[in-house]
Amino acid sequence: MNSWIKIRWKSFSNQPALAGRGGDIAYSDLVTLWDEAVADLEKLDLNVATVFGLIGNYSAATVVWMMVLEDAGHLIVPLLEGDEESSRKLSLAGATYLIFANSRTWNIKNQSIVVHHHSFVLELIAKKQSGVVLFSSGTSGPAKLIVQNFSDLLNVHKAKRPHRLSILVVLAFDHIGGINTLLETLSSGGLMVIPEDKSPAKIIEAIERYKVTILPASPSFLNLLALSGLVTSEKIKSLHLITYGTEPMPETLLERIRLTFPGKRLKQTFGTTETGILRTESVGSGSNFFRFSDPELQWKIINDELWLKSTTQIKGYLNTQNQNFTEDGWFRTGDRVEVDSTGNIRILGRMGDAINVGGNKLMPIEVESVILDVAGVIDCRAFGVPNALLGQVVAAEVVGSSDQNHESLRTSIRQFCRTRLPAYKVPVSINFVTSIMGDRLKKSRTN
Repeated sequence: MNSWIKIRWKSFSNQPALAGRGGDIAYSDLVTLWDEAVADLEKLDLNVATVFGLIGNYSAATVVWMMVLEDAGHLIVPLLEGDEESSRKLSLAGATYLIFANSRTWNIKNQSIVVHHHSFVLELIAKKQSGVVLFSSGTSGPAKLIVQNFSDLLNVHKAKRPHRLSILVVLAFDHIGGINTLLETLSSGGLMVIPEDKSPAKIIEAIERYKVTILPASPSFLNLLALSGLVTSEKIKSLHLITYGTEPMPETLLERIRLTFPGKRLKQTFGTTETGILRTESVGSGSNFFRFSDPELQWKIINDELWLKSTTQIKGYLNTQNQNFTEDGWFRTGDRVEVDSTGNIRILGRMGDAINVGGNKLMPIEVESVILDVAGVIDCRAFGVPNALLGQVVAAEVVGSSDQNHESLRTSIRQFCRTRLPAYKVPVSINFVTSIMGDRLKKSRTN
């Protein structure tokens, strides 16, 4: 074993690699743990590539085991500790061994099962390349089982120059966005900051304490930070870049975030579990349009839907039909997009989320962006509901501020929508809820 990532870690020596929950870890500590993990792997006396369930969260142990298993050509199923579906997911993936990782320690368990691998897994094994098994829930139905070529995902970062940027991780390590942040940071000598939890208070505390320079997050999470009242110029002065993705960004919400983080560069990212995270350039911090900047990527738009071909693209799903993939290799993302006159793209939402009101089609983001502009609205979600006459009508769920009377706010929302939207886009029902976050995450492209 002579992994380029291990060689690079040795060159970073005593530079800090991980900080926050689990303690401070230097790159030299990762190299030491690497050797310990290799010794434990060799004790298993494996002569064929094997599927390992890696259970835990971001820590020195999970990071090291991901790299060691990649270097040895094994397949990895990263799962969060406490995942209620872990048994089913591990069974679907055919995991023979389980590694329970905690900070700098781990335990290995042999499941002693007979596994019949899918052809996609066998192809990786034949190439002696590592795979990572992820689950994409989409917007409905059972989780889709996906095998990404982990070696390809890692090697994307091989040519990148070293840096000492501090990057905070919000997306989990069983998520393609979280894995991309991990690889981006630790392949370049950066500091990966792991917050104690994902509450706004702990996130802001971590940014200030560890002088975080890059914050990757979803629009919903950035909205929580903006509404927390905890963001001050002093606490976030180290931040240079905020990246956002995984769900559409309403223009009103983008403006709220821009005002909360004044002077910080905002960049929209794009990726799917099926294609990996792709290189993009935002038109500007105040715009939710972006362009692809990856020379290896092909893209086109068919009937308002974005289609992709990437070098880090999977071939299909292991447990369901591959109708998202065409015979000539295109992946149909399911994202409805808008293109401006210069070829920049804006994500409007999922194709299946389009609302059809008597033949007039609209996307939820068109309504959400207006409702978010109403004083007293913290968050909202628009969606279609059945209607006997029109087929569908628009409904909305709203999170209002605690000092707002619901009836007064409902009236304000309706009146404001009538001044900004055609009649068919105005919600016919408005219900107040305590949280929208869970619903947004379910609709995330990269879940």
